Amino acid sequence: MRWMFVLLVCVPLWAHAAVPGLTVEPITVNVKRDTPGATEFSMPWVTSADRALASRINDQLYIGQFGALAPRSMTASRRDDRGLTVDGTVEQTFSVSRNDDRVLTFQFDLEGCGAYCESYTTFYSFDSRSGRRLALSDLFTRAGQGHLAEQLAKEQRRQYREVVASLKRELRAMKAPRSPDAISDLQTRIELNLGCLGDSAHTVRTPASPDASALMDALQYHRFELSAQSFKLTAGRCSNHAMRAADDVGDVTWSVPYAQLRAHMTAYGRALLLQEAPAAAPTSLYGQLLRGQLNAKTPITMLLTQYADRSVSGSYFYDKHGRGIELRGRELEGQLELTESAADGSASSATLRLNVSPKGLAGVWTDGSKQFDVRLAP
Repeated sequence: MRWMFVLLVCVPLWAHAAVPGLTVEPITVNVKRDTPGATEFSMPWVTSADRALASRINDQLYIGQFGALAPRSMTASRRDDRGLTVDGTVEQTFSVSRNDDRVLTFQFDLEGCGAYCESYTTFYSFDSRSGRRLALSDLFTRAGQGHLAEQLAKEQRRQYREVVASLKRELRAMKAPRSPDAISDLQTRIELNLGCLGDSAHTVRTPASPDASALMDALQYHRFELSAQSFKLTAGRCSNHAMRAADDVGDVTWSVPYAQLRAHMTAYGRALLLQEAPAAAPTSLYGQLLRGQLNAKTPITMLLTQYADRSVSGSYFYDKHGRGIELRGRELEGQLELTESAADGSASSATLRLNVSPKGLAGVWTDGSKQFDVRLAP
């Protein structure tokens, strides 16, 4: 099901201001359905004396949630209809977990419906001074990330062990006449929770896998929150949707004070999370908003994600229109080749061949006989 955004209205219920001047206000997004009725989504709007900084954060939030650039301004949002659409999401609210002179963190609570409806949570954290969206690799060393993955896996195993022991005690305590349905339900729950504990077949989602590479692979799917007092890492439930009622643990969150993770942080992470001496931000362009031009005259924006196998996906936007064009490709030895996806999801003939450097991306966009220069930078 697709939803069309037709109106953005400012709702001045509250505002959250940080020391350097970042202010967050809620706006209500009225969603027009294919069927009668409307749904209101809550969305943050960041303002600052540094307009480029605020725009960088707003665009990343809108791209992440709606796949499109943010409206040009909060006051212009009523007439800035860019045909925003979203698939499956029927409810959205947000809260500010942290907003100070180092870090700005949002929590989004959503409900999505496909074959089933389900609630879920996602987080966005930014460097308050630059607008850089923060990744685990920015804040923690490679070994430190391994430590995070291992500690979360230990917490998952602890919780599943406790649940399995409790379920087994409950099964033993059943008195005659025993209900076959009740016994079957307990046995199903025990079997599923044992599987999640790792006593049966392993997958990258089972927390007991001893393989360090499997733990690191799983880490890219975990969610992290930079709250005011502690670092929180959350793994989604082990069970699939059909079996979630038998999963007595569900999502698992491991929370730890920042000071206890100091030895595992990068210098940049210590500067942000422990307020130590300033340190340069990482140079990776992936996960960061890139601004630039096509053919030296058309403003464009790009946001890309790279995965462990070096594959790359993302979108780029003509700033005038704000709608995303999906990209798929791979980086090899500093050369990035991306193919556009057509409106129907199939690959088009348009490609981008770009050189990757700490300063940005530079190369050409090609479609048949057409070729234009492309330059982008954070």
